[in-house]
Amino acid sequence: MTDLESITKINIPMDIMEDAYLFMRKIGRDGLESVVLFLGKLEGKVFNVSKLYIPEQESYCTSEGLLYYVSHEELDRLGDFAYDNKLTLYIQMHTHPGKAYHSLADDENCIVTRYGGLSIVVPNFARDNIDTKFWAVYQLDRFKGWKELSSELVQSTFIME
Repeated sequence: MTDLESITKINIPMDIMEDAYLFMRKIGRDGLESVVLFLGKLEGKVFNVSKLYIPEQESYCTSEGLLYYVSHEELDRLGDFAYDNKLTLYIQMHTHPGKAYHSLADDENCIVTRYGGLSIVVPNFARDNIDTKFWAVYQLDRFKGWKELSSELVQSTFIME
């Protein structure tokens, strides 16, 4: 089991979450998906988010659906940033136009790749209020791949103040 797999609480400052939603709503106004990343430090079984990282990205509407793309160069910059600042990438969050769910493309193209890491899908291009009850949250399990966490677990784990 990795340290990330044993986390019981996640603290995200509300101003960081508000900035994430502002960005996702802005891109969503054009009918496009976007992604944001949360970095921080693990203290015992608590993950404290201290940085919102908005990667350079391109968003597309294709005949097969919506998608965002983050280049390998940008992923290298992200890795350097995390290393230089002694931060861990634990959570990615992206939008869907309607229902929140993890699509096959989401499963295959996640930026977060460490076991225990989280992928959050926010419905309606993040137009709703910031509330975990609207989210679909998935955790990368070493044996089962991306597994959805229960709403109860999500609501008891995330603290936004």
